Amino acid sequence: MRIAIFCSSFKLGGVERALINLANSLSRLGCKVQFVVSTDEGILKSELSTEIQIINLNCSKLRLSFWKLFKYIRKSKAEMLITGPTYPNIIAIICNLLAWNKLKIIATQHSYHDVEMKSLGLVGKLAPWFIKLTYKFSHKIIAVSKGVKNDLIRSYNIEANKIEVIYNAVISDEFYNRSQESIDPHLLNKISSAEYLVAVGRLEYVKNYPFLINIYSRLITEYPNFQYDLVILGDGGEKENLIKLVNHLDIESRVHILGAVSNPLPIISKAKLMVHTSYSEAMPLVYVEALALNVPVLTTVNKGAEEVLEGIQQKIIVDQGDETEFIKGILELIDGCDFSIKPNLEKYNTTEIAKSFLAIK
Repeated sequence: MRIAIFCSSFKLGGVERALINLANSLSRLGCKVQFVVSTDEGILKSELSTEIQIINLNCSKLRLSFWKLFKYIRKSKAEMLITGPTYPNIIAIICNLLAWNKLKIIATQHSYHDVEMKSLGLVGKLAPWFIKLTYKFSHKIIAVSKGVKNDLIRSYNIEANKIEVIYNAVISDEFYNRSQESIDPHLLNKISSAEYLVAVGRLEYVKNYPFLINIYSRLITEYPNFQYDLVILGDGGEKENLIKLVNHLDIESRVHILGAVSNPLPIISKAKLMVHTSYSEAMPLVYVEALALNVPVLTTVNKGAEEVLEGIQQKIIVDQGDETEFIKGILELIDGCDFSIKPNLEKYNTTEIAKSFLAIK
């Protein structure tokens, strides 16, 4: 089967990583896969299998790729074009309509109509209108969680039979192999403590990192014997503000903002605990990655956490803004967490997820 996958770039992000994992799995199953990007920049490029052809539209901005994507669709021999997240979905659907529905567009939806979309300003205000206008012309919409499916029905009036729930691709033999790689010595030198808490995600408003940094400052002040540092992996528009906050609190020797890391798994695997304070998550890969590597998860409540972590013993979910309970959660999980009974993560297996995409009618 010939399959194309379209997203904006190889820049670090949960959606991009999920689509790369899916592409690799489809290729292993014998599919001829092309990975189409507006620009081939980004540190995740090295994670894509060398068996997969990269189609670089060579456009600095996603919106500038419209005409080139249209021409690609007209000439493409693919049977299916998988797209994501929201704006690549919209662009691909419109291009395909202009090309007389040449391809089956499988639009993957990775977010809710909530605080994250609203934080995008004018772009966020226009997104719901474009979703309602265009998504109905896709062949199928893949919601990455049950909550996202319900949100698509409720917020955008999309028919339920148009939507299937398929979780993001995470777990594979390659995942475990990559988790055992050595940590880059340059990064290792920046982590002064042999033991640490880890947070992973874009450095943007929706991830609520100031809350985490303030909690950590309070924690090491109230518990001077607490020996664990805080390691933050990610990049984004809030990076400089977060560095200023760390310096203002005089905790720069204990908080390490390491930026975007192409392979965060070895750092996650050696953490004592994953901490997460996002306002909004649809299907957070980092929860699954941590649990698969025997690292417990402490998070503030969000729809993704409630669904992904349902029935998982090695986690604590606390209310948004509750510093005291978050600190108690850190101390409780640091004290010990039993992984003798493994969490069931089979629904995130990359091979099974790839087969689910191939089974779409």
